[in-house]
Amino acid sequence: MRAGQEEVHPSGSTFPLHKLGPVHWPAPQEGIPEKVWHEVLTSQTEGEEEALPEEVASLIQRREAARRSRDWATADKLRDILEALGYQVMDTPQGPRWERRRG
Repeated sequence: MRAGQEEVHPSGSTFPLHKLGPVHWPAPQEGIPEKVWHEVLTSQTEGEEEALPEEVASLIQRREAARRSRDWATADKLRDILEALGYQVMDTPQGPRWERRRG
């Protein structure tokens, strides 16, 4: 309803956004913390698996090789690098499992 005129848009139809009234998309510096913007822009769709970047996959493989050869100092150093990149690696009987830390 606008200016006394009713306009109905059936489900699935399209119309210009301005018909809803003035639109203002806030910039990150306008009160929405940059961290929140980043999470929204990089978040994965529910049920969608995140692709592991090649660099991270390589670090995980190198860490696993260091662990197999009992080179704990190298394995720990690689784990710290992975954490700095935002990945947590969990050691399981089936091999390493990773997860991207949010926030």
